[in-house]
Amino acid sequence: METLLHRIETASGPELARCSMNRAELLAVTRTRFRLTPALVDFCQKLCNPYIGHDEVAWYSLLERADCILVSFFLYVGCPKRLSLCVNNLHDRSVFLLSSAINGLSTLEVLSLASNRIYDNGARALADALQRTRALRVLNLEYNYIGDKGLSFLGKALQTNTSLEVLNVSCNKIGVVGAVAFGKYVCGNQTLHTLNVDNNAIGRDGGVALAHAVAASRVFREIHAYGNEIGDDGVAAIANALWAHPALSIIQLGQNAITSAGARALGLALQRNKRLEKLMLHGNACRDAGAVALGKALEVHPLLNTLNLYHNGVHDLGAQALARGIALSTSIRRLDLGTNQIGSLGAAAIADALKQNASLRELVCVAQEAFMPHKGMLLTRLTNDTYAQTVVQRDW
Repeated sequence: METLLHRIETASGPELARCSMNRAELLAVTRTRFRLTPALVDFCQKLCNPYIGHDEVAWYSLLERADCILVSFFLYVGCPKRLSLCVNNLHDRSVFLLSSAINGLSTLEVLSLASNRIYDNGARALADALQRTRALRVLNLEYNYIGDKGLSFLGKALQTNTSLEVLNVSCNKIGVVGAVAFGKYVCGNQTLHTLNVDNNAIGRDGGVALAHAVAASRVFREIHAYGNEIGDDGVAAIANALWAHPALSIIQLGQNAITSAGARALGLALQRNKRLEKLMLHGNACRDAGAVALGKALEVHPLLNTLNLYHNGVHDLGAQALARGIALSTSIRRLDLGTNQIGSLGAAAIADALKQNASLRELVCVAQEAFMPHKGMLLTRLTNDTYAQTVVQRDW
């Protein structure tokens, strides 16, 4: 607190750093000192609202460094539960000031700093804050410039942090080294349950490291790793973690260079696993052999409700296997088979399977002409609710 107040006093004058002022006096001083715009006045008033703990404070603008100091100070006064400073062109120095404020907060639970200019030093400042705060549950850092060192700092902080549950670092500059280090650091963490590393470059080794972290955790529920070139070896490691995991329910592995070998590993794991609800594999190369393995998993899995095989090179053989799974499944609600190479035999098999299935609500068949002869039946079967009807009609 003293360090932050010193910085505020240096930048803006001693009167702003006096904690004895009431909210009205504080706002009056800052309005004069900083020549606040109406938008910033409104934002500060929200932060100073004693009831702000029940609301989310979101502000999308361009913050000057002085504004960052001001917001840091007002965090002490207002103590919001949720704070969003997305799309603000925040740099590492600004994040350091904000992190100094977070260190002293006991109420901030959700912090979103997406789409700024945060690099490794900014991530390090946030990691320092994570080691001291016991309230922050959700940290969103997507669309920044955090690299391997930055993710390593965050991972090391999670060795001692016992509050953070959700971490989103998608669309940063993270590579193999950072993902491997992060995976090692969080192996003992039993609080983090959702991790999003979409669209980085963690590769095979990064995927394996994250899989080991998931396997070591009893609370991990979601892993999102779209567009990371994890490959079959990385997916095999994730499949091994899935076998007997008690909590994992969502796996996003689209665009990861997965072939039929990786899909078979997942299919075998799903025959034993009883918890997974959503599996996204779009934009891979699972092909018929992978679809056959996943179809067998559909036959016995009690909770799997979403399977995305969009653009996976599936032909009639794979579609027929999926049809057998659909016929026996009591949980599947959404199946995406768009942009595959399914012919008349596969389409007919899926149409017939729907006569026995009571759970499927959405069937995505983009660019699948073989389904056209069955359009009437499918629309009738899948229009039990308005949303399903919209999806099916749009895709034709």
